[in-house]
Amino acid sequence: MPEEITTPMPPKRLPAKEQAAWKKKYVEAFRQAQADNPDNEPQQRQYALREANRMLKVPEPDSYADAMALPEHQLAVMQDEKGKSVPARYEKEGKLKVVTSDGKKYSFDVPEKGKDKTLKLSQA
Repeated sequence: MPEEITTPMPPKRLPAKEQAAWKKKYVEAFRQAQADNPDNEPQQRQYALREANRMLKVPEPDSYADAMALPEHQLAVMQDEKGKSVPARYEKEGKLKVVTSDGKKYSFDVPEKGKDKTLKLSQA
């Protein structure tokens, strides 16, 4: 019977489904590391954590539509004017401003109604 693997807590910002996938990836990577390095538990844990955390990579949005499609757990959290924590995606002066959870900032023109929502703009 395979031994029980103790997994660290996944990032709290992830939804429950993503947390379960993160834990599954950690266990898979840990078992692979055990096979590759059977006598080095610290290295096994380091490898498993690195592999599980690859799931946290945020795809770079190339357009307004891409930025709007990012799930909330891939956005940084900011305080609104009432002090409430909200995802860092907002419109200001005709621009969509987005800050992803990895700290990158993006700005896209807000398309006019009825126009193409795939307008491209470089990273802010």
